Amino acid sequence: MTVPDRPAGPARVSRLSAGIRAGRPLRMTAMNLGAPELMIVLLVVLVLFGGSKLPKLARSVGEAQREFRSGMQQGFKQDDDPSDAS
Repeated sequence: MTVPDRPAGPARVSRLSAGIRAGRPLRMTAMNLGAPELMIVLLVVLVLFGGSKLPKLARSVGEAQREFRSGMQQGFKQDDDPSDAS
């Protein structure tokens, strides 16, 4: 008895590595959270921090994200710059 959808032998690879080898972009989800789960998380955040602190929290998260991105870009520029090589 054979299973038609399963490749035979050791040539079998995971779907993740097969997608990377095929040149498809890697799609990761946030722990498979759907709309109902995200609504619950947002409700919990609203209860914990309150309505008045949410704009401040969102602003600080945005600033942290901008700093992280600029740091990553600077790191890539330094890696690409051959004049800094010792």
